[in-house]
Amino acid sequence: MPTTSINALRYPASSAAPNVPQDIQNLASDVDNKIVPRFSTTTARDSAIPSPVAGQMAMVAGKPYLYNGGWKGLSKATAGAIQAVTLNASGDINIAHGLGLTPTFVTLSLVGTVGAAQYGVAKSYQAPDATNIFVRCTDGRDGTGLANFGVTISWGAFVL
Repeated sequence: MPTTSINALRYPASSAAPNVPQDIQNLASDVDNKIVPRFSTTTARDSAIPSPVAGQMAMVAGKPYLYNGGWKGLSKATAGAIQAVTLNASGDINIAHGLGLTPTFVTLSLVGTVGAAQYGVAKSYQAPDATNIFVRCTDGRDGTGLANFGVTISWGAFVL
């Protein structure tokens, strides 16, 4: 019996003898493990899916879960923004972000006009741990730090 190229959904070949009930059952069985089922509780999910496979997803009370050796909820944690933080003489600042996990995204925008509009500014950040974000802003012409310059910083993380 032929199958679709991406999800391997079975369908009857044009030369096959008609067997509509079996063909619909095959398709229903194939689709059943590819859709994201919805449950009101984790108990209901675990009862309906006693042997989940890696990569399988389910929704429980509106929250997505992914199975990878165990069910893990997917969520977005955010910590807001710090406005107009002043960089030190080297154009650096270390910020305690308070997420309790390493951020997966950080956005920086400049506050003020010290050379930024005319020369461009190189901005970089490192989120090396679950506590701090290190930010550096430098002059786009020569790489020197933007001393005492202000930045707006926001961050957050998508976590499993």
